[in-house]
Amino acid sequence: MQEKMIDDLTSLTCAFIACILLVTGSPGPAQPLPVVHPRTAKGILQAQCKAYGGIGYPFTGAEGACCNETPVFDWAFPQENGFRCMMPNQLDEEHSPDAWVRRSAQELLDSHQKDHGASPWFLQVNFLGPHPPFILKSSTALPSTSLPEAIDVSGSEQQPVFDLDLHGLQMVPNIFHGYVNITDSRKQYAALLQQIDEELEELLKTVDQMPGETVVAVIGDHGEHLGDHGQFGKTSPFEPAVHVPLIIAGAPFRHNVKEYHPVSTIDVPMTFLELAGILPSPTMQGYSLMPALTGVGTLTRPAVMSGMNYWQDVIPDVNYSHGRVQFDSAAALFGTDFLKLICCPVGCRKGGSLLPTMVAPQVALMNVTQGEDVHRFEKDILNQPAGHGVQEALYLAAFLSKDFQEVCMPLLEALAV
Repeated sequence: MQEKMIDDLTSLTCAFIACILLVTGSPGPAQPLPVVHPRTAKGILQAQCKAYGGIGYPFTGAEGACCNETPVFDWAFPQENGFRCMMPNQLDEEHSPDAWVRRSAQELLDSHQKDHGASPWFLQVNFLGPHPPFILKSSTALPSTSLPEAIDVSGSEQQPVFDLDLHGLQMVPNIFHGYVNITDSRKQYAALLQQIDEELEELLKTVDQMPGETVVAVIGDHGEHLGDHGQFGKTSPFEPAVHVPLIIAGAPFRHNVKEYHPVSTIDVPMTFLELAGILPSPTMQGYSLMPALTGVGTLTRPAVMSGMNYWQDVIPDVNYSHGRVQFDSAAALFGTDFLKLICCPVGCRKGGSLLPTMVAPQVALMNVTQGEDVHRFEKDILNQPAGHGVQEALYLAAFLSKDFQEVCMPLLEALAV
């Protein structure tokens, strides 16, 4: 495909191959789009967002002109943004953002070798995928084998979520239920993972040609519910959202070894600093993973934490709301049980049948190593039976942020009486 400037919606759809312009809820002629160059990072991202939907939310201005077909109620999400775009196999190699990221990384490595020879280097490569909208390259096929089914889906249409609208914090219907084919979405997500595998394979071919030994870490920044507990997205304290992959490989380390002690993403930079012989800043809070990677010691991290605390104000003059999301969690191993304390000041979202639905302070102690059926990933064991897990919960509560401790510690102390 020849390089060209994208200056209107017609050329945009051509640049993105077979993007069929069937836009529900967008009457009238297409409006001209800003001129963007598809060969640049900004151009590629702008073009994809304009055609298939935003990487964020409606206030990003990315309307998903080719995929905005999901009939959600307009007072909550005036534009669905192609978030659940069901149009796979639309991008060619030239216009795939992840392919652009990989090519850019290869160019940086080639430039480093040319200018600096065998001197040490560090490169952080951030792929966009797998991330909504789930758009695949035209050469990527959906998996032909069956995938694990989503759990805890039945009855999810009755499970509300909490949203902040013009009238304050309220429980509103689950806006995605009934409009999304969960099985197809999971297939598209799996195919996106395959694309990332292919991009990593190509990138590692370049790395193999570099002098010296290279340590490679593959890590995710968050998970994705993909229909588990009847929800999509990441804004929850539950395992589908907070449990992410971490693979570290290289000549100094043990091979094909799984580590079951909980670790955190902030441990990765500490590990690389030790590997490079650089002292970390005193303000850094991570733990080096070198003892576990080399087999010369054990991990000493007392707990791992995750959380989210933001309130997106209602946008002035726009009938749109974005939910208030607040949770903090701390987890640790107790013997062979991996327990996770969850503190939600205004109730825990996206829980399916895991926890009762409420708009009030909520605390739970999830056993991540035990459970079955709808509780396959985790199960609340706090005070079940009376007194059970309370001391473990109090230990973990000490690692919560101060504001969350003030809300949830009294709930736990009342159980300890």
